[in-house]
Amino acid sequence: MKRLVLLAILGGGGTDPAQVAGTYTRDLTNRDNGCNYANWQVGNTASGIPVQFTQNGSSVSATVMGVAGGLLSLGLGLYLAYQIGVVQGLFTGNPIWSPS
Repeated sequence: MKRLVLLAILGGGGTDPAQVAGTYTRDLTNRDNGCNYANWQVGNTASGIPVQFTQNGSSVSATVMGVAGGLLSLGLGLYLAYQIGVVQGLFTGNPIWSPS
């Protein structure tokens, strides 16, 4: 993360936004298993994960594609459902909600 911030600071000298639109592939490497997942091996890699960047001026968005994108979407959806349904009480009959 520090490298990314340094790169943003060093590369931010111009007035025009950088053109980053395109499709890239990324590799991921397993680190320490803090969540105690079964069959987790430190150092295993997942390679060739496609990520597509679209750009409109200085606004950039990234889309993880393929099976990795589906798993990421499923994981984030389950996390959101847990936060709303269990933590905030929607599924328990005692929802925590205050009108704005």
